[in-house]
Amino acid sequence: MSEAEIKSSRLQQRIEEQGPTPSAIREGISPRTIVLCFLSAVLASLATIALCSNRIDWSLIQQVHGTFWAALIVAPITLIGVFLTNNSHDRRASAQLAADAEKSDKQLLHDADRLAMQLDHVANEAQVERQLDMRREVYLEAAAEMVRANALLGSMFKLDYEDPKALDGLAGYAAANAKVLMVADPDAAHEAQKLQTLVGKLAVLAAPIGISASRLQAEAKIAEARAAQLGKRVEDLKEQQQKVDSDLDRGHWMQLFQQIEHERAAYIRALDLSAERFQRSAEARQKFDAFLRPHIDEIGDQQVRVLARLRLELSLDADEANMLAEAREVRRAIFAQVDMVYESLGTRPKGEDLDV
Repeated sequence: MSEAEIKSSRLQQRIEEQGPTPSAIREGISPRTIVLCFLSAVLASLATIALCSNRIDWSLIQQVHGTFWAALIVAPITLIGVFLTNNSHDRRASAQLAADAEKSDKQLLHDADRLAMQLDHVANEAQVERQLDMRREVYLEAAAEMVRANALLGSMFKLDYEDPKALDGLAGYAAANAKVLMVADPDAAHEAQKLQTLVGKLAVLAAPIGISASRLQAEAKIAEARAAQLGKRVEDLKEQQQKVDSDLDRGHWMQLFQQIEHERAAYIRALDLSAERFQRSAEARQKFDAFLRPHIDEIGDQQVRVLARLRLELSLDADEANMLAEAREVRRAIFAQVDMVYESLGTRPKGEDLDV
């Protein structure tokens, strides 16, 4: 039953409970009562005359003019007619006033119900507006957290997965998504729940692969730092050798020469180790990226579905198919750029390529 029908039935119920409106004017005497009174008066008069006939001077009565008797007869009849007419008018006026009063009461009830409906409508609109404002704030926060989550997903290779706080960057997204689940429509909440499940699944699966890749990257950087130290040591020894006169201090010069050769050999081995470690790190990163891409594609598509439904809840235009196509095109362009830099990623010069 609609709200208007409920209001109408409530109005009808109130009118029925109220009942007919009492008349504001006292009802007149009925014509039957008047006739009975008149007949009673006539009968009483005739009975009086009959009982007192022996004492009445009929000769005196006969001397009364006929006009008097006519007036005596006509006056009561006229009075009765006037009385009956007034009584009829009073009854009609009472009925009309009662009808007007009932109509006025119904109009008042109707106006009161219309006012109540308008107040309910205004209250409902205010409530809807408050809900829309709350949803707008929650949805904008969720959209911002999606962007931050995407930035974290794009840099997952650089995370130290042995650090317990490595994935704390997703905490804000999880909190914002929980708010979406509380205020969104069932359809949007269902899609948001699927997105949260996909992100959580990726975080769990990426940890073991990420730990291995991050360790290789750390080892490669340590090897690179070790090679840099040895290279600096070789350069320092060369500077010292240049300051020594080979003719005057031949022994010291030869000692520096042997140290240089020894440090250079160690430097070459360190460079080879660094290049090998960076190569393994690059391969691990490529493997990690190959693992991430299908998950990022799935999460990206689900984010678009969620955003499309949130836009619709905010009364904004949302072409989900077009949004999905644009998002996929952007991801393909990003992946293409990543593939271009993979050629040089992790490459370090080897010892045999240097002139030391």
